[in-house]
Amino acid sequence: KSADGANVLLSPYSISESLAMAYMGADGATKKEMQRVLRVPQDQALCGAAFKSLALQLSSVVSESEREAAFLQKLRKHATSIQLSVADRLFARQDYALRNDFVEKVSRYFDSTLAKLDFKRDPENARDVINRWVSDQTHERINNLLSEGQLTGDTRLALVSACYLRASWMNRQRNLSRFISASRGRNPCRR
Repeated sequence: KSADGANVLLSPYSISESLAMAYMGADGATKKEMQRVLRVPQDQALCGAAFKSLALQLSSVVSESEREAAFLQKLRKHATSIQLSVADRLFARQDYALRNDFVEKVSRYFDSTLAKLDFKRDPENARDVINRWVSDQTHERINNLLSEGQLTGDTRLALVSACYLRASWMNRQRNLSRFISASRGRNPCRR
């Protein structure tokens, strides 16, 4: 719970996915250090493919939940399906050139898109654009991911991951076990 009593979801999946996205752009000593710390394969494509596979598995859990809820509703029983939305996006400064292979890998493995913003001249507007995007992706549950002053004219890239989960916790154990079995309870590209 947050300070105001609202529910909060801290998603290890979203955090590890963000780090894996950053790993897609790493090279040289940075790549080796990230590989060591995150314990991921040297081959970035294997890591990306593992995350894409996990995303598909999570999507199938949601689809199964939707079918089950529809069936129960036909029997006139109260049922709601799991709603899960994970969205990732790269927000780069307009004049900052990203390596094409990085942008392509992040698009292929994480379904992420690139948006160019004017961090240099108007970081507060860039912050507002990012916050609106996050709000849209989280069904208006997270409205101010970035606080005033967090972005500056020196910001080159913001890698943003937004996760929205709505699940009936009356069936908490069942829903939790669905997600754990989809991920096998571990980082998908860990050695």
